[in-house]
Amino acid sequence: MEYKNYYLQIQKGSFRKYIWSKVITAFISAVIVMVLGTSIFCLMAHFKMPLLSPDNDMLEYLADGDYLSQLITPETIFWYLIADAAMTGLMAGIFSVFAMWLSLFVKNQMFTVMVPIVGFYFFVNYFTRIFGENDYFKLNVIYISNGKIFEKSFSCFCYALFVAVAIAAITGKLIYSKMHNDIWGDRNVGSK
Repeated sequence: MEYKNYYLQIQKGSFRKYIWSKVITAFISAVIVMVLGTSIFCLMAHFKMPLLSPDNDMLEYLADGDYLSQLITPETIFWYLIADAAMTGLMAGIFSVFAMWLSLFVKNQMFTVMVPIVGFYFFVNYFTRIFGENDYFKLNVIYISNGKIFEKSFSCFCYALFVAVAIAAITGKLIYSKMHNDIWGDRNVGSK
């Protein structure tokens, strides 16, 4: 908004599509960065040593209470790490879209970069005090694979995906409303 770069893109399409394309891109990029970064790290580490040896005590420790435990074997540990990174990426997607929304109010770029870290700290340490001990509202339980909310792995993944998309959609709606009001004010001009 600072340099009015959005005008050219809005003229070619609709303002709503412009905002949602940015929100979706930010969310998916956060997931891809987590998965791709973890994949590269695991592949580099795998060339130096096995990711998990069968005689390691870590195998039992990881599998205890983890809803992705069926992937914790020496042969499939890579896929476990990728699935775990995807779950963390969903949480990162929430915070990246939330940072986009806050950047509309605060123009300091360092603040915007720090929002995901501070947001995670806030949710882990203070959200419990607001909503009590209910695991359905704790992001650190939902998006960390040893935080088992439901019995079935697929249910845990679907719930995490639903929460991520719902929060990103609500935040996207807030971004749309704020930008629409900032650009057009009370007029309904250009609100395709």
